[in-house]
Amino acid sequence: MAYKALKYFDKIVMNERQQGSPPPPPPQPPLAPDHQQQSFTLDSANRIYFESSLSQYLNGETAELLKDEIRVVDFRSQAEVTRGKINDWVSRVTRGKIPELLSSDAVSPATIMALVNAAYFKGKWLNQFAAEDTDPATFILDNAARDMITVPTMKLRDALLPVGVSETLKATVVELPYASGDGNDLSMYVIVPASSPGWNLDDVLERFSVESFAQARDSVVRRDVNLLTLPKFKIETTFELLRPLNNLGLGSMFVPAEADFGCLSANLTSMAFSVAQHQAVIEVNEEGTEAAAATAFISLRSGRITPTEIKINRPFLYALYHKDTDSVLFMGVVRNPLLG
Repeated sequence: MAYKALKYFDKIVMNERQQGSPPPPPPQPPLAPDHQQQSFTLDSANRIYFESSLSQYLNGETAELLKDEIRVVDFRSQAEVTRGKINDWVSRVTRGKIPELLSSDAVSPATIMALVNAAYFKGKWLNQFAAEDTDPATFILDNAARDMITVPTMKLRDALLPVGVSETLKATVVELPYASGDGNDLSMYVIVPASSPGWNLDDVLERFSVESFAQARDSVVRRDVNLLTLPKFKIETTFELLRPLNNLGLGSMFVPAEADFGCLSANLTSMAFSVAQHQAVIEVNEEGTEAAAATAFISLRSGRITPTEIKINRPFLYALYHKDTDSVLFMGVVRNPLLG
């Protein structure tokens, strides 16, 4: 989001210079920071940390437009102190769920800019699972090999739930709404592959796209569900985003000769990102969901009948989706609920 914001401001600054007209209003994030409602909390924030010795090269118009997001810091002589400040800010936004986004080797005296995004979500189910009904149950790791484990499994009985079948993904789709003050506009979609032999989560992921996810959401219809089982799980993951972003066509931001950050500074022509680190935590239990995510970019110089009993007892995909803004807030897969 921070990278898109920079490109947006680059366009409007050029618009002002060439046409003398006021810029259009900036695009709004899916939900405003500190967006809190009756039963869920969602915070999202962005910051740009810029090397103080080069601050004179900052584009003044962009700096003014992003004055609440830009922080001028001393990477050159206090890289470790600055890393601590960035990690402290991420920890505050994520309520301590991500205490150390940047490792000790993520920044150095050569760092000139860091773009950081942090998000936090905590919500209660509209239909909560009774804690006393949670029992150990079988979870099938591999349908073909019949490799199974026993995991704590939640149960929801006699509920009216939106459920459906995606023909494209060959999967059952369950929508679990969160309680909110302005209607059921926020839900977790659980997509579990068909139990037919030879079909698994990897097949679903291969067919998963913006279009197939929209079709999956459209397939759900409210039905009386006698029993829904869902394993409790907590996932913590950290990974580099360079390869995924390159696959999405954003590889130029990591190549000094191709990266274009003229909106920030026309003088630093060799600036490009060298690190793109993402960390996420999500926990699902009887009451609801708590999730946090943070990303840092470091720049260096250089139609069927739906079953009324649904057992989510094999690897599945989940997505937290906000209907009003058509936005996916968090997404992931669960292959083994016991492994975080």
